[in-house]
Amino acid sequence: MTPCNYAPMNVKVSHRSPIPFGSDPLNRQLLAQPAGIVVAEISPHTPNQIHTHGVLQRGVQPHPIDANSRFPIASVTKPITARVVDHIRRKHDLAWATPVISLRPEFRLADAIATRQMTLADLLIHYSGLPSHTWAWVYAGCDRASFMRQRLPHLTAIAPFRERVRYSNLTVALAGFLAEHLSGVSWEEHVTALAKEMNMPGLTHLDADWAKQPNMALPHRDGQTLPPFHAEAFHPIAPASELAASITDLIAFARDALAHPSPTETPEAPVTAERPHSQLGPLSYLPGWRKETWRGEQHIWHSGSCTGYGALISLWPKQHRAFVALCDEDDSTDLLRTLVYRCFDEYANIPTADRFRWPE
Repeated sequence: MTPCNYAPMNVKVSHRSPIPFGSDPLNRQLLAQPAGIVVAEISPHTPNQIHTHGVLQRGVQPHPIDANSRFPIASVTKPITARVVDHIRRKHDLAWATPVISLRPEFRLADAIATRQMTLADLLIHYSGLPSHTWAWVYAGCDRASFMRQRLPHLTAIAPFRERVRYSNLTVALAGFLAEHLSGVSWEEHVTALAKEMNMPGLTHLDADWAKQPNMALPHRDGQTLPPFHAEAFHPIAPASELAASITDLIAFARDALAHPSPTETPEAPVTAERPHSQLGPLSYLPGWRKETWRGEQHIWHSGSCTGYGALISLWPKQHRAFVALCDEDDSTDLLRTLVYRCFDEYANIPTADRFRWPE
């Protein structure tokens, strides 16, 4: 069987001029902090604005970051996997409410209720009650099918099924595994097909030698280079977190996401959590995305964080605008979100002193 057709559609939107990222005093400071960072603003039918700063690796003969430099994107993998799953779901005429067990009768979780009632949507909106169980999969030492069939059923939940959102890579990876089962094609092959058809040549899955690939930004913490983290080809949890991409690749993905807003019937799960700013509205999960409001405007986004890296893709549907950002500095997602919210505030003519600041 062949992967689905992921070709993007064209869409016409109104024109607005981009704002230089360096026009905001705090943003100038933030952009200078990491070893390397690249940020882009996307508005369809206007030129992309890309700002780069820093190097792939601090040290001897550092190579500057450019628009094709590649970074591990961690959980920004999730919207891409959701895109794959949605294509396959539509191809097979499946509803988001389709029970997983109806697609794979051998499907089991430790929670019997979740086993019977878990749907395709539940997998991607974190409604399983499962926690991260990180050490169950980081060094799994088995293939994806073996993990899902033999290990997943023994991992216990920390909350009742659908009682509240519990963020977990496990169920997103299971969604990728179901996509493989339904299509007869590996998740990795689907990603390769999507990358080719959407013109994202730098979008690839990680393997043991990922850090040796050309133009790959290396991980840093406090400006010092870190050893590359462990990764394996065809890792069980790869559909949740194991892709690398350049800013140019994510620009293509963000443009297409703007052209295909989530329909009103898309399932959604509210998150009970304290917001870091009074102007941030309630947070919820869509399949593969987070949703909130900022100063009353809908914001669809997902961030990614792994050892030495941060990533962000940020959609503002009403404005037909998006921001994407990649950084080779540890624990940098708050920095990236601050950049984006402050850029939004500049468009909204919010005085500099009143623009978003991440709580210290």
